[in-house]
Amino acid sequence: MKIFLSLFLLYVKKSFLSNPDVKCLFTESAYTLIDMKKVAEAYCSYLIENYEDSKEKVCLKTKMKVKNFDESINKKVFAIDIGGTYLKICIVHFINNESNVLNYEKFEIKKELKTKEVDLFEWVAQMLNEYLSDKGEETTGIKEGAMTFSYPIKQDNCHNGEILSFGKDFPFRPIDLSEPKDPVKLLNNALKCLKIDLEIKIILNDANATFLSGYLTDSSTKMGIVLGTGSNCAFYTGDMVNDQIELINSEWGKFDNVSFKKSKYDDIIKETVLSENAVYQNVDYMIGGVKFIEIINLMYKDFTNTNKTISKEEIAQIRNQSDENNGNIENLELKKKICEYFKSRSISILASLVIGIVEKNNFKGKIGINLNGSAFNGCGEWKKLKEMLDELARSMEITDVEFSMSFNEHASLLGCAYALVCNPKSID
Repeated sequence: MKIFLSLFLLYVKKSFLSNPDVKCLFTESAYTLIDMKKVAEAYCSYLIENYEDSKEKVCLKTKMKVKNFDESINKKVFAIDIGGTYLKICIVHFINNESNVLNYEKFEIKKELKTKEVDLFEWVAQMLNEYLSDKGEETTGIKEGAMTFSYPIKQDNCHNGEILSFGKDFPFRPIDLSEPKDPVKLLNNALKCLKIDLEIKIILNDANATFLSGYLTDSSTKMGIVLGTGSNCAFYTGDMVNDQIELINSEWGKFDNVSFKKSKYDDIIKETVLSENAVYQNVDYMIGGVKFIEIINLMYKDFTNTNKTISKEEIAQIRNQSDENNGNIENLELKKKICEYFKSRSISILASLVIGIVEKNNFKGKIGINLNGSAFNGCGEWKKLKEMLDELARSMEITDVEFSMSFNEHASLLGCAYALVCNPKSID
């Protein structure tokens, strides 16, 4: 990965990008191993400081049972993933030591004002009603469900929780959080109002669920990482409490520190978010998709001195490395470099945060990391993350560790369904 960074910087210096501002950004703002080490050490210290009774509402702990299935299992449950961009619904069928996702469907969480006519859970219940009506007999007899929740929740067990905040671009009618609000109760009440015969019994943060879906097939899994609208990581220290594992939802999206190398465009995004009275979370906005389009277009307009933008279609085409129609893209090389800059920066920051967790917990041996989210849909991102982790660990003299990566596009759905099958009743 050191070679990759050196070649990247050399290419930029010799490329057609003669604009000094472009050169400055791509060379001075790129993360070196020394920069990454600073972020990793700062994050390790932050975890230690906030591990117990965090005022920052991070390192949130959840206990649950996990188990291996025998060949006699044959159970179907609903799984619901409430994310920042989409609501995802499916049926998970556990049978013969396998878990299968059936009837998967997703609904876009639109930002139009009409969405504010209902609160989040009323809207989810409405979408579930549509889903059940559409699937008909395929859902007959399934009465239990589990959900993942991309917003921070405080919980001791996996059966209930307390909403701590709504971040990102929350488009629904506000929910009063001055008193504790349990998402499980709120959604079950909304389902009852629509006379839907379904009970939600499990709630997990999406990072916890991503960890569990990896642990389901590989017991060496230590972390679950989500990188989509925002980013988060859950990790497992190996501790057992009354035959239950304890997961730590890091909520690393909130982490900020002087060790981060930021551009003027990051500052503009932060000012814009705060001016809208929205919640600004540093890591979410630096590496997540919540403002990705906006920030790369700030750069593109600045570099070209125009009001032209990079479209979502062009970004997808560049990301997929499709050359078939690339000839139709204006300023293709500049657009590629801007997208590559952000991809490289995201991988560098992710690797730094992961190493911070490894250092804090003194992990040794095989460290399985299960990945989830739109940013990991190509295996190239996994390979670059692993290469960066290996290189950073060596540079920091972290020995006796072996990183392995896995990815499942339905990780959060499988994880919460797995938790339901392992924890059918409330924990006393």
